[in-house]
Amino acid sequence: MSVNLKALNVSTIFPPMLTAAKDVAGSSWGEIRSVVKIEFKALAKRIKEIGRAFANGEINKATAKMLMKMVRNNVTAAIALVTNQVLIMVEKIVNAALKIVRDVVNTALGVAIL
Repeated sequence: MSVNLKALNVSTIFPPMLTAAKDVAGSSWGEIRSVVKIEFKALAKRIKEIGRAFANGEINKATAKMLMKMVRNNVTAAIALVTNQVLIMVEKIVNAALKIVRDVVNTALGVAIL
């Protein structure tokens, strides 16, 4: 199976994730923008690392999916912790961002982890 790690570059997946988050956050965007940018850059880097580990055979699909779930939960908790946003709104923001790059990530890896 061929994995396309170039498709998982931070410069490729970070901007659409940020746009999706901004759209979902609406009027709250100004309050959370800085934190979301920091966390989503880290998220994009983590996605790339999970992809690299999968491509190198260091982890299998089940482990990749579990790691993505953990990363999603960690980012959600971090944003919620340092902002005044309620957990449900933050989950919506993170889910919207990941949904927008789901096809890129899954296609690049050749398996669905998102």
